[in-house]
Amino acid sequence: MRSKDERHQRQATRGSLYKLGAVVCVLLMGIPAASAQIIQRERYSGTFDGDEVSCGRHVEYQGAFHGVFMLKMRGNRPTPYYFDNYFVHEVFTTADGGGYIIDSDGNYKDLRINHVRGTIYRFIVKDAGQVFTIRTLDGKAIERNRGLLVHTFLMDTKGDSDLSNDVLFEDTYRLVRSAGPHPELTSTDEEFCAAIDAAIAG
Repeated sequence: MRSKDERHQRQATRGSLYKLGAVVCVLLMGIPAASAQIIQRERYSGTFDGDEVSCGRHVEYQGAFHGVFMLKMRGNRPTPYYFDNYFVHEVFTTADGGGYIIDSDGNYKDLRINHVRGTIYRFIVKDAGQVFTIRTLDGKAIERNRGLLVHTFLMDTKGDSDLSNDVLFEDTYRLVRSAGPHPELTSTDEEFCAAIDAAIAG
């Protein structure tokens, strides 16, 4: 089963195509945007599929995603700032032909990256938008999570600009600020599954 903690951990993983959550940030001040240099900017898209046990049901899922990401360098540090304007659409199908949809539509941004020691850095990030919506198969919204969120966590970047080898210290993840309705952030697994049940029921 995809637990609440696993869902929140997924949204904290830097560079993931499945950023969930949302944020506003007064921490933007103090970041010299003029000194940022874009080192990579790309559009991306793709599809995925699989199966899992969620809320006591075995479900198959198919999904599609697209977006634009950028990497920016500030100063002479080897760690780039990551920006991602993303959309993810997932359709979950149950064995009896029922199902539900989860959409994620947001804008992720590294706000601050502070050196801690060695190759370990503290990240302060934001995720903003309509980043987690549970829908019926005909598109009716059952639960919306939208607005702005700020997260912080420690990451070992291995001292390079390759995001794929970054290691997240899971126990350092913290939600710093929340603005807007985000029922998923405070829901129990039982409450999350109740929303899924409502989506399946239509």
